[in-house]
Amino acid sequence: MGGCLAIPASPLELLCELERGPRGVLYRARDGRFGRQVSLRVSPPSWPQPATLLAATRASVLDHPHIAPMLEAGWHDDAAYVIFGEDLGARVNPVALSPREAVGIARDVATAVAYAAARGLDHPGLVPDLLRFTPTGRVVVTGYEMPFAPDGPELYRAPEVRNGAAVDAAANVYSLGAILYVLAQGCRLDARVPEALETLIREAMDVDPRRRPTAAELAEKLARRLEPQATPKPVRRAWKDALVATGLLALLSLGLARPMEEKPPPQPEASATACVEPEPEVEASEPEAVEAPPAPARVGTVKHVHPEYGVFVELEADTAVDVGDTLEAVRDGEVVNVLTVRQLSRPEKLYPHGAAVCDVADVEAGQVVRRRALDR
Repeated sequence: MGGCLAIPASPLELLCELERGPRGVLYRARDGRFGRQVSLRVSPPSWPQPATLLAATRASVLDHPHIAPMLEAGWHDDAAYVIFGEDLGARVNPVALSPREAVGIARDVATAVAYAAARGLDHPGLVPDLLRFTPTGRVVVTGYEMPFAPDGPELYRAPEVRNGAAVDAAANVYSLGAILYVLAQGCRLDARVPEALETLIREAMDVDPRRRPTAAELAEKLARRLEPQATPKPVRRAWKDALVATGLLALLSLGLARPMEEKPPPQPEASATACVEPEPEVEASEPEAVEAPPAPARVGTVKHVHPEYGVFVELEADTAVDVGDTLEAVRDGEVVNVLTVRQLSRPEKLYPHGAAVCDVADVEAGQVVRRRALDR
């Protein structure tokens, strides 16, 4: 494309057109101020200026790893524009997703929707086309900057919205359920959605908005779906134990186990007249039990992992964690990585007891986090 858009104070070189539709045009561009690739959305000229700028201004305060970050918004040549701080060129393609990837994306989107809802912002119309991948593979939600949702597939619109009600948090959850269904099915009509996942979809898409879970509750349920399942340890059958015990008793009765017994040392022969008094019996004392060291205390669970911002650990109630503390991420009882607390977040709707933001580490959402064994 190679053209330039003369936006005041924002010299942008347009690199290519990514998308054109009822939501306007999405471009990949290069920001001359920072020398990096960004994304630019230009709204349709028919959108009203005051409502469009107000929606963009309200959305600019959102700061979440799974919401597209806004650098600038304004009005130019009879159209609103929004500059996103990342290249949003890759659209989420349900066909290319594995079931686990689909659940992970739905969980990340649900955490973003819960974060925005806690700040009084509801998405005007969630659809899969508004989910984009950053160059690092992180999914982000776009569209919070839109004043309303253009007409889209009825599948993603809650029944009450189709009947004229305004979009609210419950309507967003309905849209999340529809998106989860499409991601899990992968656009394959013959695909079978797992029963546990189908239950979550039915709950989110309940006709009665009062019976739907919140976005935070849906995110938590999806995160549990991603937790690794513990491998059951082999259980020794009782009949095998009985055979072993019976076999040993049989060996002892036949005298086959006697070579393993220690022979007593030879005793000197006593004279016929000697009177040997029996030695007093001494009761054998039981060995003292050695107490095992206490297990490190659990402090929370990995909520989500961001490749740039770090690891977000949801803290449990009455947990005291300070900046600089060292924690352990555990899977099936084994330590998989060590985390260092960099920042603490106060309690909110997404994190009822607060959160600890740790340095970037190779961990997965759902893993248990405890104090380091050496620090207890």
